[in-house]
Formats: sequence, structure tokens, C-alpha cells
Amino acid sequence: MTRFARRWNIPVFALALFAFTGCEMATSAYQTYQGHKAESAGRIDEAIRHYSAAIDATPKVAEAYVTRGGAYSLKGDYESALADFSRAIELVPGNSVYHFNRGNAYMGLRRPAEAIVEFSRAIELNSAGIGAIRRRGLVYFQTSRYPEARADFVQVLALNPEDVFAPVWLYLVSARSGDPDASLLTGPLEKGKTGPWADKVYGLFLDTLSPQAFEESVLKNEDREQYDLDERLSEAHFYIGQYHLIRGDKDKARRAFLKATDTGPLGIYEYLAASAELSALESASPQ
Repeated sequence: MTRFARRWNIPVFALALFAFTGCEMATSAYQTYQGHKAESAGRIDEAIRHYSAAIDATPKVAEAYVTRGGAYSLKGDYESALADFSRAIELVPGNSVYHFNRGNAYMGLRRPAEAIVEFSRAIELNSAGIGAIRRRGLVYFQTSRYPEARADFVQVLALNPEDVFAPVWLYLVSARSGDPDASLLTGPLEKGKTGPWADKVYGLFLDTLSPQAFEESVLKNEDREQYDLDERLSEAHFYIGQYHLIRGDKDKARRAFLKATDTGPLGIYEYLAASAELSALESASPQ
């Protein structure tokens, strides 16, 4: 899942600035380009140093803060990310992408009420912004506000009827509300437009694929899909945790959520959600 959003292609934008602008902007463009290369290679601290140099050269450019904030998010430094996204909003108020990013930072900080405010503002600024609607629905789900979560995922489907994971979340909402509705999954399956990964997720919740077989399918990748293994495993373990929670097995759910946090990149939703589920399980445990 998306970690954060940018509005422009960094290498193209950076090189264009380098070629056609003055010294400060050229320096910023060069540092941004070098940061992008470092980030793409997984050298996040190095990328942050370059992005910081870009900000030093052009401190009034909002996108420079958004870029560095995204890098901070990738390493799990959500306080620094929040500061950067907030500065971008100060410089350019009314930008839906910036509010979306700040919402993600609040998610990382486990501040769901503020995340909802930010995603709602992003939606106000761009009513067709599926990403913000989906993220707000995920936060509603995470905080057990199931009617609101359902409304958001219904809206996601209305905006994009081909979305194959909105039905999964609608099913999870129904199941966690105590009234699992399998038709939410069987309907899309019958249309045959779900895809290899979605088929497996559907199969897990419909009991046509065991949790063990579900996990093994990710490791074997017999469909030869292109994906980051750690990210996909984190997603799989998160879904397995939901599977066990629905069936009332909190111990197995806890183990699955722990695996999700062990394997998942810090910025993806499944990592954040698994961490929140673990906190909820811990709070509910007898002291």
C-alpha cells in the first residue's frame, strides 16, 4: 500500500530545474536528484541528508519538505515526517496531497483522531481522491468505527468498481461487527476479475485456503507476480491475524500480527495496522 504521495517525478523535475533555473534552485534540484537515487537504493539516511541540503538551498519550496517527509516516513521517524508535512501545508495551504501525507504521519504516530481530520480535509479538497477515502476508512476500521469504515469503502467502490480489495475490507468490517457477509467476496470472485493475489486473500476468508497454505503461496509465488517479498509477507500475516481474530483465537492472531510487524517495511499500512491490533490486544488482556 501507498506510504505517502508526491505530486511530481523527482528525477525529471530536478534535472529541469538544474538546467533552467538559478543557482539556489539548481543546487536544490541536484540535491533532490541525488537524494532520490539514494532513496531508490535503500540508503534512506543519505537521502535525507541530500533532501535537507535541498531545503537549505530553497527553504520556501513546499515540495522539498514533502520529499524529505516521505523519506522520514520510510525509516519510521513519523515525528520528523509530521513536521515536514506541516511545514509544506504552511507554505502551500489547501493542497490535498499534503494533508494526505500528514494523515499518514499521524497514523504512524498512532494518533487516529488527527489522522481522520487530515484525511477528511484531503477529501474536502479532492472529493475523488480514492487514496484519502480508503485511508480514512482504514483508520475508522482500526478504531472500531465500523459504520463509518463501511461508508468509506462503499464510496471507494463507487468511484472505482474494479477495486478488488475494497470488498475485502467491507467483508472485514462485517465480520468484525459480528455479522460476516461472505457474499461480499463471492460476488467479485464469480465475476472473475480479482487477480492472483486477491484470489488468495478471498480464499483465506472464505476458508478455501488455509492460513498455512496462504502464507506458503506468498513464499512460493507460483503465479510469478512481481512484488517485494517482505511487504507481501507483512500483508499476508496481517490478513491471517484478521482471520484468527474473526474466529476468536486471539493468541494466533497475536502471533500473526507480530510476524506482520517483523517482516513489514515500516511505512506500509499493514505494518501500522498490525501494530495497532497488537496494542489493542495488549490493552484487552487481563493485567
